[in-house]
Amino acid sequence: MSNELIVKVNNRKYGGWKSFNIQRSLDDICGNFTLDASDIYPGKPDNWGIKLGDPCTIELENQLLVTGIIEEIIPSYDKEKHEIVISGRDKTCNLVDCSYWPYNANAYSKPTEWKGQPIIEIIKTLCQPFQVDVVVDTEAKKSVQNSIYSAVNTTLETFNTESETIEKLIRRMCLSRAVFPICNENGELVLTRAGGSKTAAERLKKGVNILSGKLFQSNKDRFSHYIVKGSGIGIDGLDIGSWLNLSGQCVDSNMEREGYRPIIIPSDSSTTKERCETQAYHEMGVRVARSRKLTYTVQGYTQSNGDLWRLNSLVHIEDDFLDVKKPFLISAISYTNDENQGSITTMDLVLPETYSKIATSFDIGFSFDKPKSED
Repeated sequence: MSNELIVKVNNRKYGGWKSFNIQRSLDDICGNFTLDASDIYPGKPDNWGIKLGDPCTIELENQLLVTGIIEEIIPSYDKEKHEIVISGRDKTCNLVDCSYWPYNANAYSKPTEWKGQPIIEIIKTLCQPFQVDVVVDTEAKKSVQNSIYSAVNTTLETFNTESETIEKLIRRMCLSRAVFPICNENGELVLTRAGGSKTAAERLKKGVNILSGKLFQSNKDRFSHYIVKGSGIGIDGLDIGSWLNLSGQCVDSNMEREGYRPIIIPSDSSTTKERCETQAYHEMGVRVARSRKLTYTVQGYTQSNGDLWRLNSLVHIEDDFLDVKKPFLISAISYTNDENQGSITTMDLVLPETYSKIATSFDIGFSFDKPKSED
């Protein structure tokens, strides 16, 4: 295969990989990669100059795609060949695996709590020990300015960091506000909105650049009623009912027509009735998003203008078989090269509004029930 993929470790370039797979998703705070090569130093993996824990970068078609860490090195052999498989994840991988513990552990005397701090500052504090920078993109600043920076809407009265990974702590702060924490090519944690301002330069067209297409439909993780329950902080002068046994709910009218399927979800933090309701709508929206998706594969990794196909971009689709003619959002993407398929990009796509904060119950927007025949 060509040197279209370049891995840099300790200022040394590695190319000529036999196969590779790089994956990213809006639902994951970090992506992962797997690289496969013929072992040119049989029995001496140290001669590669790549060690566990080494920082690395990956470029595809001369465009930076990953700033990550080497996590596994697996040499193997049989009677015909020697191989070595190297895999790892984005720099944000420690946020997925680890709990928060102050870097100066001797000063740790009680569970960490933040009172009255903006969420963005809490997230930066969580990421700082792992040397992960936090960036709020332009679209997120415009669309969630209040929920990111306002002292009224973004403070947490009590926020305990024990017993959860950092990823879960960050997600429960972000997702109820329709903000997505993902890793960019520089290894930074980006707080973004689904879709943002990115639009692909090329359309996906059946019979033109689509190699294969598939439709996924499932209602097993959807419910008719979403009920979020929680409690707030008692304040002198307020009736006890205003901060105990708080709840908010919403109804997915499409699922309600199929039967009664309620689900109760605990609030993501100390809360209010309004926040419970907002979280219920968002929970419904994310589940709707995951229940309907398209998967397309295309040859190569770049669009007609030379840019890589990228996660969280809007792409206009023209597919008469699945009866789709509108923009969709790339919610997950993988770049693959192997001896069977060659160079391909595989994309999962959903309607962009399904990842937005939802104000009302809504339909998926179009029917997948009866794809047209090829006649």
